[in-house]
Amino acid sequence: MPGSAGVGFTPHIVHVAIGEDISAKVIALSQVRARALCVLSGFGSVSAVTLGQPSSSGGTVQYE
Repeated sequence: MPGSAGVGFTPHIVHVAIGEDISAKVIALSQVRARALCVLSGFGSVSAVTLGQPSSSGGTVQYE
């Protein structure tokens, strides 16, 4: 739709507590209204991460 940039875009600030699962928090937010979600930025310390690659190998890497 020409001229509709930003229409329907609602910014949110999400606070994630120490020890809380970041991905679970983001998924829960996306399910509140069953809409698409895009994380534009984030900051803070992360103590452990598991990265997965969506491929046929299904490999994951963990960092702590």
